[in-house]
Amino acid sequence: EFFAPGALLELEVDRTTPIGLGIRASVAVMVDAPVGFQTRPSIPGAQRVVAARFPNRALVLSGWLRGEERLRRRAAVVSCRFERGTVVLYSFAPYFRGQTEAAFGLLYNAVFTAMVESKPVR
Repeated sequence: EFFAPGALLELEVDRTTPIGLGIRASVAVMVDAPVGFQTRPSIPGAQRVVAARFPNRALVLSGWLRGEERLRRRAAVVSCRFERGTVVLYSFAPYFRGQTEAAFGLLYNAVFTAMVESKPVR
């Protein structure tokens, strides 16, 4: 059972990744669903990078949460690259109007990285 009515939860950001660049090492994001990714070794030719994850400690910074164990140590932002494409998965809605500034930064960095790394397809 999971319930997080607008709770602010902590994320640990990997600042060595392009998505985590310039973001604080620990940020708050608003979460309302029990989504946390469990990554596995990539298929041949694919790359995956965990840019942010839920820590293995108390997650709640504000509000309350039921089912915290479902998110602990799970990935929250994952970038997956295969051949000529990249997909960035978020376990929260970084574009939500009530989201924190740090969440917008994680979204902006993904868009900016895509623009910088893009090559024309012929």
